[in-house]
Amino acid sequence: MGLIRLVVLLQVMILLIVISTANASTPAMAKPGCRSRCGDVVIPYPFGTGGDCNITEEFFITCNADFTPNKPFLTNGNIEVLDISLNGRLRILGNASYDCYNTSGYRKWIYPWLRFSEFSINSNKNKFTAIGCDTYARVEGFLGQRYATGCLSLCNNIADVSNGSCSGIGCCQTSIPKGVMSYNITPQSYGNHVDVLPENPYSYAFVAENDNYTFSSSDIRGFNFQDKQFPVTLDWTIGKWLQITQQGSVQKISPYRCCSRLVILMPNY
Repeated sequence: MGLIRLVVLLQVMILLIVISTANASTPAMAKPGCRSRCGDVVIPYPFGTGGDCNITEEFFITCNADFTPNKPFLTNGNIEVLDISLNGRLRILGNASYDCYNTSGYRKWIYPWLRFSEFSINSNKNKFTAIGCDTYARVEGFLGQRYATGCLSLCNNIADVSNGSCSGIGCCQTSIPKGVMSYNITPQSYGNHVDVLPENPYSYAFVAENDNYTFSSSDIRGFNFQDKQFPVTLDWTIGKWLQITQQGSVQKISPYRCCSRLVILMPNY
């Protein structure tokens, strides 16, 4: 059994070396015998489409055949995957949140949230953005303890707004804390948009990659944002704790459990 453990340990170490040194020119590979792509997206190990193809449940990819070409989604959810790379990056599509009013005072809102156990929002590649002339928005979640950040966007009319500028007049932006694994986005209004209707009935907020959104004054009207999705970059690792079992497979263990089997520590940088 000692030789088997040594062989498996070497296999895992090779996987770690491949992941840590991979770059854009390195071909991504699925586990032997497993599906290597879904539509236009390559699915490299430790991700996979079920069975023994993915290292843990969190790395399971659903390949939805209802689309042409097929589209990959995280686990069994509705989060579309755009790209998976072996340098620890995972690109997904995230929804925008909105808060809407009309002249009769009717309000409609959508506040989507994201929550992960093995993936975190890349703080360098994404920004939090809010749009509106009567808008304050926050993004909140848990980072060891509860956190919240946000920004304020005000303007008297659309004529005050400058295209391409998110300085707080019609559009504002702020950074995402490092290591965030869940968030909820809440855009709201100070005065129910009464002073800026009908030109600006909406407040919008979303997390998006830095280079994937450029503000336009036409976005203040916001009708095209209700179903809008934006690319978001996540960081992934293969787990903080992995264990080689007597059968030679790799499984997660609780960080609070002590055991006599070989344990590999995988710090989440």
